[in-house]
Amino acid sequence: MVGFMTWAALILWNQQGRLGVKAAQVDELTQKHVETVKLNEGYKKEIERLNDPEYILQKIRKEYHYSKPGETLFYTPKSP
Repeated sequence: MVGFMTWAALILWNQQGRLGVKAAQVDELTQKHVETVKLNEGYKKEIERLNDPEYILQKIRKEYHYSKPGETLFYTPKSP
């Protein structure tokens, strides 16, 4: 009986260790899932905004330094 109880205690100890490792993995994957959902929501908002012609024009002017005929662009240096 003592041998069986010792064996059962060792098995329980081993299972508790494995359970702790799996719980840590689940927490890590849950955190990654939350980050991915936030990133996906950001992409959905950007897609919605890209359907607006004014937003597209602002984005082109800012990123590609586009100017309309007769306009003068002034560049300001970025501070470090």
